[in-house]
Amino acid sequence: MYCLAEPVANMLPSSLRLGLAIEFLVAIVAIFVLWAQVGGQEHLDFMPWYWKLIPALGAVYAVVRATASAMEGERAWNRKSAGWLACLVAWMVLMAVVTYYYHLREPIEEEEETVIETPIHL
Repeated sequence: MYCLAEPVANMLPSSLRLGLAIEFLVAIVAIFVLWAQVGGQEHLDFMPWYWKLIPALGAVYAVVRATASAMEGERAWNRKSAGWLACLVAWMVLMAVVTYYYHLREPIEEEEETVIETPIHL
């Protein structure tokens, strides 16, 4: 039976760390793009930077830890990887709540009524 832990045991720890670091960098971009596409860029523009950075880094950390936990265990889906997946879902729920909060409190643009005057020729 093929086991995921066997190839990981043969990898050098430095190459494994490099792979997880690359995954961290790619996940940062993926989380911010996903958040902007799903939540709307307009809502993200009204948020302070720390409300964007903290949940995004938490979600990215959970993704990397879930990958590391899946590689550590004998099976990819183990208790630790499921726990980190639940942590990722919790961070994404926090992102949704923050986005919804700023959606409700975004400034309302009032439309100006423009009167177009047309000349009347008699």
